[in-house]
Amino acid sequence: MNKSTVGADCRAAEPHLFMPYIVIMAVVLTTTVAASQSSPGTTIDWAARTTGQQACVSPSATTTVATLKLVNANPILYTYDLNVKSYAIPGDDGAILTSLPPTKGGANPLSCQDFNAAVRRIWSSSLFPKDRRSVPLEETQSLLQSESRDIDAVTAGIPDQCTADDPAAANAEIQYLPLYNETAKQLSSSSSITFSYSEDNKHYNDFSLTERTRFSNKKTDASLHWRCGFDDVLTLSVGTLLTTLQYRTYSSQSVPTSSGGTQNELVVSGTGSWTPIGVALLNYKLLDTNTGPQFSLSASAGPTFKLGSAPSVSPIGWFTGLSVSAWHRLFLSPGYQVGQFADYPPGFASGSVIPAGFGALTPRERWTTRFAIGVTFQTNSLTKSNASTPTSSSGGKSNTTPKPTTVGAAAPSSQPSAAASSTHQ
Repeated sequence: MNKSTVGADCRAAEPHLFMPYIVIMAVVLTTTVAASQSSPGTTIDWAARTTGQQACVSPSATTTVATLKLVNANPILYTYDLNVKSYAIPGDDGAILTSLPPTKGGANPLSCQDFNAAVRRIWSSSLFPKDRRSVPLEETQSLLQSESRDIDAVTAGIPDQCTADDPAAANAEIQYLPLYNETAKQLSSSSSITFSYSEDNKHYNDFSLTERTRFSNKKTDASLHWRCGFDDVLTLSVGTLLTTLQYRTYSSQSVPTSSGGTQNELVVSGTGSWTPIGVALLNYKLLDTNTGPQFSLSASAGPTFKLGSAPSVSPIGWFTGLSVSAWHRLFLSPGYQVGQFADYPPGFASGSVIPAGFGALTPRERWTTRFAIGVTFQTNSLTKSNASTPTSSSGGKSNTTPKPTTVGAAAPSSQPSAAASSTHQ
């Protein structure tokens, strides 16, 4: 009886023993699925960087961490930096380490002449680039194979009783060739580097992806620049145009004469140096900066409108000029306005006596061009693009305020080849 009871109690307890494990497995599975659905990402093929590429993710309502994967890069010879500057929607180049003491390899059986010859052959190859050309990964891997004998000879160290003909080259090769070989061993046929950065739908991001040689830290000409989330190529702005075009009116006014009588004279109004009128401009961006006040240069054109009552001429005109904008909002636009001008009535000038019984004063209307300055404010961006626009890097330092904060990096342990920084402004 007792045995049967004990057995029944154990069987009844068995399902409860497994419940914690079921719960744990469900949590792990849910976490895995959620992780697989987050972190939006894009990929850039470095070998095809000269073609237009989509390197933008769809922005989300909340701040998320996105990833950018760089494939077919050459992390053997180069390091890669991704700088992401985020804006609200409206280094020092190194040198060859010549100061390093030469490595003496007493066991190197190579003659001094053969050692220096090997150094010269390697130094003249693309394993140590001297210009801004970006060396493909396949070319580097091929050279590491074909020049393996010279590489082994140089990395063994400077032979005893030998002075390197080119100490800078010898030191650089002794330091970096082992790193090249170690990195090459870790690479598959298609290398990839992953960067992480933050994104949301309230900011647009300006990306700069740069490639630098390991041994000299100099940029190559293969760097890319693109923008995601906002690109105000064509914008609409409205405001005031200060024009030198006069909107004259002519009237007859009775004035006293020296003889004690009165006479009618022509009186001219609206002869001020500057007249404020309304203007709406379409601004096509020509140049752009993303530092400080984010100055940009645009070609602008649009209609003008005479405010208040207008004389007999048309209140509508046309303005064209160049605009300098700040913060993608304020536009200062010097240029020229084309508008109708009311000239003196035939036979009259300012102060002319109007004969008694003269009819209506009819000015002569003509179109003319006058200098004007517009002060307008952006109302809408008419063209927005998420497409990347690869361009060559300018090679200058990045001026960011505040200092960029590293948000993610990924690289093989033997080669610090990738870094990402993000700045919100």
